[in-house]
Amino acid sequence: DLTPAPSRDRRVVKRWALAGGPHGLVLAPDGTLYVGLSERQAVVAIDPEEGRVVREAVLDSPEIASTKELVTLRLDAAGTRLAVAHGSDESASILALPSLKTEREILLEGETVRDALFDPKGRYLYLLGRTVHVFDGGGQREIRSLGDIAPMAIATDREGRWLAIAGTEEFENGPATVVAIYDAETLREIARDPLQTDRAVEAMLFAAGDRTLVALSRDRFAEKPVSARKAPEFTTAE
Repeated sequence: DLTPAPSRDRRVVKRWALAGGPHGLVLAPDGTLYVGLSERQAVVAIDPEEGRVVREAVLDSPEIASTKELVTLRLDAAGTRLAVAHGSDESASILALPSLKTEREILLEGETVRDALFDPKGRYLYLLGRTVHVFDGGGQREIRSLGDIAPMAIATDREGRWLAIAGTEEFENGPATVVAIYDAETLREIARDPLQTDRAVEAMLFAAGDRTLVALSRDRFAEKPVSARKAPEFTTAE
């Protein structure tokens, strides 16, 4: 069982201490909380009602792969697979749920893998490296690489209609941050707009019924209308 950690914040219902360098978490549809532990090179499944670790999978020994950072954890739409981006380890893993058995490990040699995102319709797995790599849904084969911008963050809407990529584009007067919107069916770019911020985009998500695209930096957010053919008007916010 996890060790209870007291809190003076009345908004906190339950709080536990978790050793091993927690980094990345997702809540599955069945209520299980999955947490990445970078120091232990592991993913644990936690029952948040009981405060108990119910399952643990060691992805690699610290001596062999101490570079695994577990930057992000992402669920597929069915809640049956977990994608883990390993950062400077240059790889991503697909784990089966609830067993946490490794189904696939994907290597992008020479590229820091900062995110691994499932397409909601199950067609693709998007990997965020030096470019956005589009793999088939099982992570077996790379289909193509997207964009001519240096990507910083990616997001999809709930129905899998669009893929948004925030990144840096080079212009005559210098680099600028832009957001490109792709039709996820054809993987064709349908819109690109400046984000008008000099901050690095750390994360991005669709919100407000997919009418808004939120782009987050470490200390602020920017707002910019982004329109796309066949899509509603988006707003990016920090």
